[in-house]
Amino acid sequence: MTSTPTPITRAQAIAELTAPGQLYELADEVVKGRALRVFKNAPPSMRALYESPASALPFIAYEDQRYTFAQAWAAASRIGHVLVHQCDVLPGDRVAIAMRNYPEWMLAFNAITAIGGIAVAMNAHWQSEELVYGLQDSGAKLLLADPERIDRLPAAALPDLQVLAVRPSKPVPGQRVLKDLTDAVGDVAMPPATIAPDDPATILYTSGST
Repeated sequence: MTSTPTPITRAQAIAELTAPGQLYELADEVVKGRALRVFKNAPPSMRALYESPASALPFIAYEDQRYTFAQAWAAASRIGHVLVHQCDVLPGDRVAIAMRNYPEWMLAFNAITAIGGIAVAMNAHWQSEELVYGLQDSGAKLLLADPERIDRLPAAALPDLQVLAVRPSKPVPGQRVLKDLTDAVGDVAMPPATIAPDDPATILYTSGST
């Protein structure tokens, strides 16, 4: 004879999961002058969140490409190295991403936020006027984009914007290609960065409705 487990309420389940000593323990802290309930064991930054699961388990699958968590972190570290040492990206700088749903989207986002930059996630359906507005409004210092998005950008509108091309279909004179730069770097560590838990990490624009 089997017994039926006694159901618990949502409030009871939350209380158990967030109790002292539990992984999702809640604690009282003052954040920017406000008393808040926070997760006591939360990673201190996005960077710490990316580093912690860097294992051999599968993470990204795109067509015939595969990345484990560790391989993705290594690839993001190469991008971070390029951003810091070849593009002069500093903590707090806005770095925009405009491309299809390629692995480089996630890797770039990880790299930008791991070095203390602010990732500006742009809608891939945007046309020229919208892309220019987002780049100007956010104050983006650098753009990582695929050929379709690059073709939509009038060069004269953003003369000081650095652009790194992702998966270009053909070589363009004077255009820096992300893969060429990261391949030349080799295996490197993510550049060091001091990131506070409440530092800004991303800028998102609505996509037509809220």
